[in-house]
Amino acid sequence: MITWIVIIAVVIVILFLLDREIYRYEGIHIGPRLQAWLYDRWAEKYDHDKKDGQLHDEEMLAKPLLAKLSNIPDPFILDVATGTGRLPFALTNQPEFAGHMIAVDISHGMLKQAAKKLSTHLERVELMQYDAFPLPFPDETFDVVSCVEALELIGE
Repeated sequence: MITWIVIIAVVIVILFLLDREIYRYEGIHIGPRLQAWLYDRWAEKYDHDKKDGQLHDEEMLAKPLLAKLSNIPDPFILDVATGTGRLPFALTNQPEFAGHMIAVDISHGMLKQAAKKLSTHLERVELMQYDAFPLPFPDETFDVVSCVEALELIGE
């Protein structure tokens, strides 16, 4: 009887830790391959699940960034961990944005959703899957490097 109680307790603890790792830490401690796999599975529902947090992206992300870039006529932007293209979408929908972006993510599924969302703007946004640092760009390539809601997911 005690053996079953111990086994059940261990299983509960493992499930709790796994749940916490996946939903709270979004897989950061389990390596890039598994993290990419998790995001691939979530990609189609991601924007729906996060829609409340994205309601004000134009005024909270795009407008302040455009104000800072007002003296750069054709800004070149790198968006790290772009996911479904939240920042590129907000920026490219602003008529005053005349720049170009490279949007990088670990997840093929997330980039596939970004391509759908950005389908009318893909001449100005290059989507790139990349799962290692440092990224393959020389220093001072970009006018801005952004990372929206993902710094905690990037390892050392």
